[in-house]
Amino acid sequence: MPREPRQPRLVRAAAGVVAALVVLPVAAGCDDAEDRSGEAILRAALDDMGALRSVRIAASLDAGPAASDVSVDLSVTDGGRCAGTLTVGNESARLVGDDGDLYLAGAVPFWDGLLGDGSGQLVEDHLQGRWAKFPAARAGLAEVCELDALLDVVRDEIGSAPAKGGSREVDGTRVLTLTSADGDSSVTISADEPHHLRELTSTADGSSRTWSFRDFDEPVDVVVPDPADVAALTELGTG
Repeated sequence: MPREPRQPRLVRAAAGVVAALVVLPVAAGCDDAEDRSGEAILRAALDDMGALRSVRIAASLDAGPAASDVSVDLSVTDGGRCAGTLTVGNESARLVGDDGDLYLAGAVPFWDGLLGDGSGQLVEDHLQGRWAKFPAARAGLAEVCELDALLDVVRDEIGSAPAKGGSREVDGTRVLTLTSADGDSSVTISADEPHHLRELTSTADGSSRTWSFRDFDEPVDVVVPDPADVAALTELGTG
């Protein structure tokens, strides 16, 4: 059986890794949280998060013994830009997103972990130290750098009737917990205005995911690679 083109395999591999982290339930928020429904709190939180200029998101996926753990640590802006790292197993790559495109810079072990088939050296031979450019929108990766898109995921995944738990204090901040109707996901949120997401956990689909949110409206420095330092995946040949 002939091998499929390497470029589609790379795009799908990256899409699968990042989508596993992006497509998660999220929720949040409240004024006097005890007096409001879970649905009202969620609505307020989505509004407050949507007003942010930037947020830092750290997400991890424990896929179990059959797959490598995956994590991202990204600063995301309301303008569709992001910068940070993507880690597969023990290997990390720098990640930059801008205007619907995603750029990755990693060493051979990272590409081996991402592809899972020992093709890392072939990828590096093509890149020759340059950044790999992924067409994010086409590959299904755009959401990772789009704050509005991430909030749409929250809205879709948490649903319209989250259960509300009592408030408590975490690191000096009063927080509230919302739990999805199926009980698979829960999120802690700032109980006082502004209502920010703090941490999400999910055990849906047999894997364990954790998201944390911090550095709200902090400056984000996104440096897009120079075109001379980039290799588009469409340049890769077949194998």
